[in-house]
Amino acid sequence: VRWDLCLGICGRGDKNKTLLLTPHRESIAGQFIRSITFVPAEDLSHIRQVRFVESNSDTTEITFQNVKLNQVLPESKWQAKPR
Repeated sequence: VRWDLCLGICGRGDKNKTLLLTPHRESIAGQFIRSITFVPAEDLSHIRQVRFVESNSDTTEITFQNVKLNQVLPESKWQAKPR
């Protein structure tokens, strides 16, 4: 899938940077997806929100809350138990 990539500034000030992905209209993705927008946290440490706009203008937003970065996980969390 070929995507156009645009780093745009929405709103006012430096805190409102977003990453906007728009597929070429001729591509298969372009027939279904108008755009995908990634909205970073104010400190730019992680993605705060992902917004999908479909070609029929339906919108899906995923917002991450209470984000904890680089937390230490106990080794037991990485061990799969046999069934």
